[in-house]
Amino acid sequence: MDTRPYRLQWPTSTIIFDISPEIVFQFAAEKLKDAGAKMPKGCTLCHIPLESSDMEQAMQFKGYSGSRPSIWVLQGFPVMTLANFEEVLSMISSLAMKGSLFWGELPSCLAETDTEIKSHARSNIRQRVDKLFMSKGFRVEVINYEGIAESYGKDFASGHNNSILFAAEQLLHSDDQMESWRREFQRIENEGDEDGFEEL
Repeated sequence: MDTRPYRLQWPTSTIIFDISPEIVFQFAAEKLKDAGAKMPKGCTLCHIPLESSDMEQAMQFKGYSGSRPSIWVLQGFPVMTLANFEEVLSMISSLAMKGSLFWGELPSCLAETDTEIKSHARSNIRQRVDKLFMSKGFRVEVINYEGIAESYGKDFASGHNNSILFAAEQLLHSDDQMESWRREFQRIENEGDEDGFEEL
């Protein structure tokens, strides 16, 4: 379980959704409770079981709104195939408000073993990742591990790098935003019809 919800100073009223296996969350939650870990005042942590049959519905049931800015972090998620990751991208694209951020690690094994990517030289991985994210409405930047290590004055051990670090921004409107605008347009249209009827 990620301890950042407890360690970082989040803005008041922040809601953090932890998507992880139920058994893992319960075990970690007990350990953190025993250690005296507490959420920042005014913030809420909601667990969404990875086993949920409908992840989007589960999040919305616990208060998630696609009409509010959000930050998504993907780390340690069991993404085994490119198709799995595309499903994750599609879900986030539907849920995340335009301008929301998505950071994480994409297992490099996908880029090395998936037949769609394997036929391309490794130097083209950045372009392939960009195409993948753009197909779901995200502008993405592949982050250089060496640059991060250098910024902290550390040496980077390339042999231990087994993932692609990325930072992406949602360019599309969420389903909630689109639905809000659809209702507003419908209201305006109905008011226009009523005004026209009164004039007649």
